[in-house]
Amino acid sequence: MKKNMRLILLAMLVIVMVVMTAVVVSADDPAPADPVTVTVANEADLTAALAGTADIVELTADIDVAAQLTIARDVTLKGNFTITFTAPNTGILATAGTVTFDGVNVSGTTSDASGFLVKATGGKLVVKGGVFDMTAGNGSVVSVDLPATAEISGGKFYVREYGTGGVVLLVAGTPADPAAAPVLALTITSGEFYNGGTGSGSFPGTRGTAYSLKINVKCAVKISGGIFSYVEGVDYDNPDSYAEQVKNAGQAQYGGDICGIAVGVTAQYVDLEISGGCFFGGDSAAAVDAAANTTITVKGDKAKFFGYRCFRYGANSTVVLEGGYFGRNPGQPNMGGVVVTNGANVSVTIKDGTFNGSVGAGAIVNANNSGTYRIEGGDFVVSNTDCLIATSGGVNMVITGGNYVQNGSGYLFNANNSGTYRIEGGNFSANNAAPIVRISDGGATVTITGGNYVQEGNGTVIEKNNGTLVIEGGSFSIEGTGKVLNFVTGKTLKATITGGKFAVLGESGYGIYVEDGSHGETLTINGALFIDGGFATELLYAGVENQPSVNVVAAMYLSRTGNKRYANFITDLTFDKSSYSTYKYEGSKYIFSLYMPSNDVLAPKSESVEIRPSYENAGISYISTVDAETVAALKQLGTVSYGTVIVPMNILLDAGVTTMEGLKAYAEANEKLLNEVYVDIVANNGLTENADGSVSFRASLINIKEANLGRVFVAIPYAKVVEVVDVVAGDPAPAEPTVTYYYGAVNSCRGGIDISTLADQTLDDVKTKQGEVYKYPSVSGSGYSPYNEYLQNAFKAYLLKEGQTSWFVQSFGTEE
Repeated sequence: MKKNMRLILLAMLVIVMVVMTAVVVSADDPAPADPVTVTVANEADLTAALAGTADIVELTADIDVAAQLTIARDVTLKGNFTITFTAPNTGILATAGTVTFDGVNVSGTTSDASGFLVKATGGKLVVKGGVFDMTAGNGSVVSVDLPATAEISGGKFYVREYGTGGVVLLVAGTPADPAAAPVLALTITSGEFYNGGTGSGSFPGTRGTAYSLKINVKCAVKISGGIFSYVEGVDYDNPDSYAEQVKNAGQAQYGGDICGIAVGVTAQYVDLEISGGCFFGGDSAAAVDAAANTTITVKGDKAKFFGYRCFRYGANSTVVLEGGYFGRNPGQPNMGGVVVTNGANVSVTIKDGTFNGSVGAGAIVNANNSGTYRIEGGDFVVSNTDCLIATSGGVNMVITGGNYVQNGSGYLFNANNSGTYRIEGGNFSANNAAPIVRISDGGATVTITGGNYVQEGNGTVIEKNNGTLVIEGGSFSIEGTGKVLNFVTGKTLKATITGGKFAVLGESGYGIYVEDGSHGETLTINGALFIDGGFATELLYAGVENQPSVNVVAAMYLSRTGNKRYANFITDLTFDKSSYSTYKYEGSKYIFSLYMPSNDVLAPKSESVEIRPSYENAGISYISTVDAETVAALKQLGTVSYGTVIVPMNILLDAGVTTMEGLKAYAEANEKLLNEVYVDIVANNGLTENADGSVSFRASLINIKEANLGRVFVAIPYAKVVEVVDVVAGDPAPAEPTVTYYYGAVNSCRGGIDISTLADQTLDDVKTKQGEVYKYPSVSGSGYSPYNEYLQNAFKAYLLKEGQTSWFVQSFGTEE
């Protein structure tokens, strides 16, 4: 029996030891004790509890408090009841530890700016929920003074009384080390911050001391959610439907428009990051208004900003917008701008976002002082406002992308003063009488290398006053009756055009319009495509005869052949066409011409283009001829060889150059392989010396892929001359021979053609009667062909497949 008892006790001991092992983690880290909660229902109990050691102080009733409450330890306030401070400028002061509000409400008033409802001067303040209501006063609802920090993930915060100032949430204090990086003082993930006060201060604007959030010290703040406004009861998630909600709610609550700033940064060197939330600036105020040396970053698409201005920032600030929605406060009649500079030497980068300036005046991006601006994307919609405007000197702006729509009477882009502007991409469209791009009298330099610009109304695409304009690329078109590029009378002609597409697609209108170019400088055109939709008035108009200020070096011209009506390429401008070569592509829809200098008699001439008959690899063959006189002159210069450069038409038009040197530079600038840009076919086996002393050579493009059946290729013949170097006796290092290329113009027969069109035309080349050449029955049964059945079937393989179209049709339409 004793033995059995010992076994039972031993078993119990083992069980107890196992249980004890599971509970005790280690001697140094005991399991935390359950939090201690005390409940309070009056001021005395609340004061005692906060001075005690309980972890949680839970209210069980509303409590009136006559004196300030001070907390210097870790504690959580819970309970859905209200602490009301009956005397002005009394509230809860947290000086140490982590003080957490989890559902408790706080109410009271302040008599001056130093008053508060909740203030932290040390430790951390955590707000998870509750209502914090300053019913009247000019103080702050919640104040966070460094070195204290705060995290807010819920709750509602009010400054109630109309006619007062006040701050809903204030960040102040003194940084521990002013020279160090900003300390993360405040994080907001949710919450509602409403300020109905108006204030009467001078900074950031008139009547501008009412803030939802005011940052008054160097620090970092991160906001990923919340509402910062002066009116509640609005569906802030639907920006297209709440205009009347905001207006009506504001008038109902406050009797009129409210002046206030959603986020005001009044200190320098603040780092503000926003990835969510809704921010409302009141009447004539900003959603975000920042002092100098501020860094503002907006990430993602969840943040929304509304106000007379959405953003305003001071000198030396850095602004990066990677998303967000930016628009007018619907409770006020107009806008003062969306992104507004208020000081020199700023850096602004816009990568994405929606910018809605569809009502009111002002600018979407108001670059009114020196700085660097870069716009890489985003959607910009404007009406009676400018999309991009510079009103002061020193601006350096680059636009690489974005969508810009003008629905009213303003400009999309206005270079309004001195500065440097470069547009490399983007889609610009307007339907009004104003120009899309305007260069005013301020002396700006505007360079356009790309982008699509469509004027659907009767306005202008580009208006050039004084300043400098350089166009290297881009597509510019009018669908109304205006002008693509207008040089304003009495202004300078300081402009160079080396590329781009200028299209007149309406019932009338001008391409480039120069009424009077006698006021200094020169317009030089050295490459560009001019397109007449069939009814253009003129594609290049100069209203003064013998105008020396307009210099046409080279240009390309494409006109719809409907009704056989072609716009004059040049009017009233001395343009000696005898010194130019005109090469035409005669298609069923368009006529294509190329104006190139041909006064260099050494340039070879391209004669014909045909399909290359082959049982295995059909292709396009280009035949060029150099006359006997030119051959003899070339041989006097050195050793001569010949070749042909074959280029896709779209590359030729985009590059705006017809030399291998220029095409190489284009390939490098656009990060393309050379064989993606052009093919150089040296005339070796395909060279023929004719009986009259002339030279002919053939270049064939074969192995054309199915995807390129409708791609138009052009040929540019050349002669290469290697200078003969005289060897001087005793000279150990003779000079390197000079190599010179003499280029001809684009193929003179058809300018450019795709293999599908060639194959189609070749198959249609039949005679009704059989002869010595046309001796093979046509596979279509319509007559006799010069090609046998095998070759005809080979040509059929190069016809366009279902869904494919010619490059000309793709680019310029199909209507008669």
